[in-house]
Amino acid sequence: MSIGALTIGKWSSAVAAIAVWLMVSGAFLYFTAATQRTLIETELERETGTLHRIVSQRADQHDAHLTSLSALANAGETPQTELVIQVANAIQQFYPRVREIDLVSLHPNLPSITTRSSSEIAATIRSAVTNATVRSTEIFQLLPSPVSAGRYLIVKRSTSTDSARFGLTIEIDARALVDTESKFWSKPGALITLSLPNKTLLIGESTDASAAAESGLLTRSISIRRALGSRTQPLILSTRFVYRAGNLFPVGRVILLLVIIGIIVFVLALVMKLVSKTRHAELRARLGEQDARIAHASRVNSLGEIASGMAHELNQPLTAILSQSQAGLRLITRRDSDPKVIETILRNNIAQSKRAADIIVRLREWTRTSPPVSTPQDVNRCIENVIFLLGPDFRRLDVESIVQTDSAKPQVLGDSVEIEQVLFNLIRNALDALEQVSTGARTVRVRSLISGQHLLLTVTDNGPGIDPEMKQRLFEPFATGKKRGMGLGLVLCERIVERMDGSIEVADVAGGGVIAQIKLPLVGE
Repeated sequence: MSIGALTIGKWSSAVAAIAVWLMVSGAFLYFTAATQRTLIETELERETGTLHRIVSQRADQHDAHLTSLSALANAGETPQTELVIQVANAIQQFYPRVREIDLVSLHPNLPSITTRSSSEIAATIRSAVTNATVRSTEIFQLLPSPVSAGRYLIVKRSTSTDSARFGLTIEIDARALVDTESKFWSKPGALITLSLPNKTLLIGESTDASAAAESGLLTRSISIRRALGSRTQPLILSTRFVYRAGNLFPVGRVILLLVIIGIIVFVLALVMKLVSKTRHAELRARLGEQDARIAHASRVNSLGEIASGMAHELNQPLTAILSQSQAGLRLITRRDSDPKVIETILRNNIAQSKRAADIIVRLREWTRTSPPVSTPQDVNRCIENVIFLLGPDFRRLDVESIVQTDSAKPQVLGDSVEIEQVLFNLIRNALDALEQVSTGARTVRVRSLISGQHLLLTVTDNGPGIDPEMKQRLFEPFATGKKRGMGLGLVLCERIVERMDGSIEVADVAGGGVIAQIKLPLVGE
């Protein structure tokens, strides 16, 4: 390798490491920003909910104050000024947000009562309260205080009839109304705005001022707007948190983590480079020595698998053709033979011949790289076909076949020939095992059952069970306990079932026998 190539390789590795560091750092920064924004949103939502509940409860308390004062004002022909002032002062003492209380007379012969100094009851206050009282019925009137910024008046007609004698009002300090002990609202960027239902701003910033505050680089805000839960005072509570880059990216933590990420990326890149060089050298040495043997073993294994698979696959239709042809030959020699029966036998032979041809086509397709085409298959029908084909063996060995199929007619995605081949191999194994049993009833039970999103297909016999020497080698190629066995039946079953995204298990049954269970996904699941 030339010096120029080495230099280019070093630069390529450095560029790749930098690129990885940038990508990981970018992902980290994005995750950090998203996480911090989520935390801000969650905290703002929680704090706003708490504040909204507190302010709504405080607003409802004003209703009780007005009701109490209205009752005092109408207790007699002339309100008791001293008693009204005493109750008003008590309300102001326990509820500091209630700044002033006015009982404005609507008749010239009745006195007005106020907690203000006599000089503060200006004509503007009297005029505003009088006009609002005229408009008021059962619904309170809300209007900004004409003499004090950041305050609003709650005006109630006392009583709520056309013959009302007074306009009752309390002046509320909006800032004291939303005052809270939560430290969240003292953070930079946390803002509270309170407005009357007609959008008159009491405290906080206007929309234009908020937009100007957000005009800076990487400056954004999160806002929440809710009406108070009070029926008589549906003030608009708006909260906002203006955050900047510093809120999303804590400088010290970000720098520290970026440095750590850089170190980790550099170390990983160095380790991966060393591992790659080592593996490459080992692979080249190994392939140089074993190339010829690997190619030869691959060809032998492929040829053996195809030949063995063809023998197993073709045995099923050829057995059926042979048994049916023998039965037809016996019928022909009889004088009373029914032509329709012979016709049925010939038609079955034709079907099995086509089936054998189809098996050869599929075996040829197995040698290709493209996967076989699967379609929905009726498993119960496949069971019936296999039991029919193995009928002579059941009768010859005096074995009872018990078939229990699910009434829902389960379907799986696969190839009918492959499914029947699996069933054929499993049932054939059960019959071979029962051939060793000389006493008692011998049975093979085949069952299909829908379980959730899967089909359970079981083949159970009451034979001697699995040979202890074969328990760990059941699915090992060419491992067999039969004298004339090839050791490929269960191997082929496993490959077919796995190709259908299923699983197969073979185990002993308590009390004697073997159970083979296949689990396949149902069509559409």
